[in-house]
Amino acid sequence: MTPEIFLKIEELYVRATLQDYKHPYDLAKAVEEIADLAWDEVEKLYPQSMIP
Repeated sequence: MTPEIFLKIEELYVRATLQDYKHPYDLAKAVEEIADLAWDEVEKLYPQSMIP
């Protein structure tokens, strides 16, 4: 896991704990951003030619 992803997860946790997300859409966007970063890392590690 890259430091950037770890920090995003930590920020998500803190903001969710503090109930900083006023609308479910905001929380969903934050989770989606982390998921996109994680998939980018997977694609770097496993190029399309390696995925069946």
